[in-house]
Amino acid sequence: MEILNKNELIDTYDEFMCNRNKLKKEGNEIAVCFNREHKVFNYINNIEMKEQLKSWRKMIKQKQIEILNGNNLKLCDLRGRPFFILVITPTDENYNMIDPFGMLLNYMVSGFIYAFDSEKNRNECYNYLNKIQTKIRAENK
Repeated sequence: MEILNKNELIDTYDEFMCNRNKLKKEGNEIAVCFNREHKVFNYINNIEMKEQLKSWRKMIKQKQIEILNGNNLKLCDLRGRPFFILVITPTDENYNMIDPFGMLLNYMVSGFIYAFDSEKNRNECYNYLNKIQTKIRAENK
């Protein structure tokens, strides 16, 4: 898979954020992520996040992904815009690559970064997933 270089990534991000700010007035988008396959940034609205949480719930139960509390951080992008991040970490090392979005946040981490505008929204997603993950781990002891 071809990866964008940092300058291309910055250009793609700046264009996305410019367009996102225009769309943000609708008020239902809650997170940003980088789509590696299409090499574009995406925003996720409330409805999409609910569906994504269902998918992650299944993946946690199948031990395909995990979430680590240590990755719940407040970071700023290269323009100083603050985000509250959640990292979804695949358990299969073949899928566990560094997220290019991390270059723009100065946080290189394996997995998939989801950057939320609101700490509350990020925490709600993390707490929901962590509750499932904790339960699964307890059942397997």
